[in-house]
Amino acid sequence: MMGIEKIFRSKKHRDFFDADTLLRRLPALSVDEIQSLQLSSIQHIWSHCVKDVLYYQNLVKSGNAPLRISTWSDLHHIPRLTRKILQDEKSAFRRLSGPPDGSRITGGSTGEPIGLGVWNRELRPQKLAKLALWRRCGYEQGDRLFLIWGHLH
Repeated sequence: MMGIEKIFRSKKHRDFFDADTLLRRLPALSVDEIQSLQLSSIQHIWSHCVKDVLYYQNLVKSGNAPLRISTWSDLHHIPRLTRKILQDEKSAFRRLSGPPDGSRITGGSTGEPIGLGVWNRELRPQKLAKLALWRRCGYEQGDRLFLIWGHLH
């Protein structure tokens, strides 16, 4: 049992170190650099979506969305994705490259929960982004944290 605890502690320590590194890096970036990084990330994600998701391929083929994102204004040419579209066209959102590693289901507050695919490679960046924000609020390694979710928060 001691070996597992040691691994957990070292992984947790690494997560805190990486979150702190991210926090230290952010103030050093100018607004223009942050916007450039964000646009670059969106360009990469959109390119991947158009190649790998039938729904987005069809939007581009029909002329209802741009093939590439070159500027922030290009985002306004992508139709808003709604819960109804996700429910009605579920099969068009499966990645052509293969199935997800797992899935998450929304809370179902509308009475119709939606299942979304998740990939393991996406989990760590999400975890670090959350942890960096918690660290900014004063959360320390070893602190207890209670997350309360709901529509009234």
